[in-house]
Amino acid sequence: MNLLIRHLWDAIPHYFRFHPTTNLLESPFILSWFTGINGNTTNMDYVVALKDAYLSGGLNWNSSQKRAFANDPFNHVASVPYVNRTLKNAYVPLKFITKLRKSRYAFANGKCVEYVDLYVQVKKKYGLSLTNNSINKAKVACR
Repeated sequence: MNLLIRHLWDAIPHYFRFHPTTNLLESPFILSWFTGINGNTTNMDYVVALKDAYLSGGLNWNSSQKRAFANDPFNHVASVPYVNRTLKNAYVPLKFITKLRKSRYAFANGKCVEYVDLYVQVKKKYGLSLTNNSINKAKVACR
């Protein structure tokens, strides 16, 4: 298992739980970031992926900082499982948006730029580098 994931795996927020047979996350609420979301099964997704955080400064965090990042609801959204696992994965916004546009999925109206803004806010909150994130290009790709 990836080193960062191993360190943070036990820090999944308490208001989500994994279904024992499907391994999908269940939540008492639904946040619709994508059109066509199936409200019955969702995944919890990090706006700034754990790998992204690790590579942009989180590698030097102590256990307490890692746990705080992993549990911060500000960095969590509910997502469509396929979008989460295949299209977004641990990609930065520009790559994710490009992959999403080539799929049958799309952001709900106005949510693409909102997602990019939230990504920047999370990165700034944790002092993570935005180098090589192409934020302006990501926002242009939202149009």
